[in-house]
Amino acid sequence: MTALLCLLMTLTIGLHFGGRFAQAHLGGQSLIPSVLAQAVLSALMVSLSLLFGSQAGDLLALGVALTTLLSFAAGTLWQAAKLGQATGQATAPRSRPVQDAGAGFSVAGD
Repeated sequence: MTALLCLLMTLTIGLHFGGRFAQAHLGGQSLIPSVLAQAVLSALMVSLSLLFGSQAGDLLALGVALTTLLSFAAGTLWQAAKLGQATGQATAPRSRPVQDAGAGFSVAGD
């Protein structure tokens, strides 16, 4: 039961602070508060999973650490896509047509 609670809390924390990271990134604000809060809470959850885990405590700690990283990334991508659609911004660079390597280039001595 403790393992499930730790994993669910870690998932929620990662999604929340991943979304805040995306908002700060797209808004040109500092990224430190969301990353620092995520790191502190993740370290707390890993230490709690080691304290309250049974014989498989190391495996639980590994699962919590993996969940926190993946949920932070998923929260960031989800919020960035949502904000990009709402503002009309592209969240990824659009592909450009490939040009001929010599087209539009000149050498400085010509």
